[in-house]
Amino acid sequence: MKRFFAHLKKTNYEQRITYIIRGLLIISAVYFLASFGADGVARGFEQANSSDAEILFLIGLSFLLTFSFEYLEKKHNIKIPHMISTLSIIVIFCALFLGEIMDAYSAFWWWDDLLHAISGVLLGLAGFLLVYYFNSRFSMNLSPVFVALFVVAFSVLIGVLWEMFEFTMDYFKGSNMQRWTAPEDVILLGKEYQGLGLRDTMSDLIVDLVGGVLAGGYAFYLFGKEKRKALKMMRETFGAHKK
Repeated sequence: MKRFFAHLKKTNYEQRITYIIRGLLIISAVYFLASFGADGVARGFEQANSSDAEILFLIGLSFLLTFSFEYLEKKHNIKIPHMISTLSIIVIFCALFLGEIMDAYSAFWWWDDLLHAISGVLLGLAGFLLVYYFNSRFSMNLSPVFVALFVVAFSVLIGVLWEMFEFTMDYFKGSNMQRWTAPEDVILLGKEYQGLGLRDTMSDLIVDLVGGVLAGGYAFYLFGKEKRKALKMMRETFGAHKK
C-alpha cells in the first residue's frame, strides 16, 4: 500500500483520474457480484438479454478500455497526449457505466448528445494525429484545408460505424442501443412518426458532425498558424514513426 501511495504522488492528475475510474469500476463489480451472487450471474449468461450479464460485461469492458492507451504506449510506442487519453477514458466511463448501468441516458435527455459531441471532438483530434502517421514518411507539406477535411471525415466515419454497430446489436441481441423504447418525453430531432430509433441515430450523427467540425476548425488553425507546434505534438505521439 505504501508503494502505491508513493507511486500515486509521482503521477500527474490525468493518471489519477484514470486510477479513480478503475477503482470505481472494481467497487461496482464487487458490489454487483455480492448483490446478485454467482447463481444470478450464471443465470444471466444463460439468457441472451439478461441485464445481469450485460452489467458485468460493461463493467469489465470499461475497465479493460482504461488500459488501452498504456498498451499503445508500451507495445507500439504511441504516446497519446494525456488530455486526449484521459478525456477518452472519462467518456468511456460516462457512456458504458454511467450511461448504460446507472441509466443516465434516461435520467438526462442531453447525456447522449453531450457524449457524442465530445466523442466527435476526440475522434477528430485522433484523425488529426493520424495525418502525421500516414504522411510523415512522404511529406507534411499539406494544405490546412485538407487536414481539416480529413479530421471531419474521420470523425464522421467512426460515428457512422458506431451507429451501424448499435443497429447490429439491437437486431441480433434485442438490446436498446438505438433507444427504441426511450421515454415519450425524451428530446430528439425529427417528428414522432419517424420513430425513436431513426431520430436517435440521426441526432447522434448530427452531433458527431458538430464535434468533428469543431475539431476540424482547431486542426485548421493549428496546422495553418502553429504548424511547428502541431508537428512537434505529432512526432511526440508517434515516436517510433519519425522520419
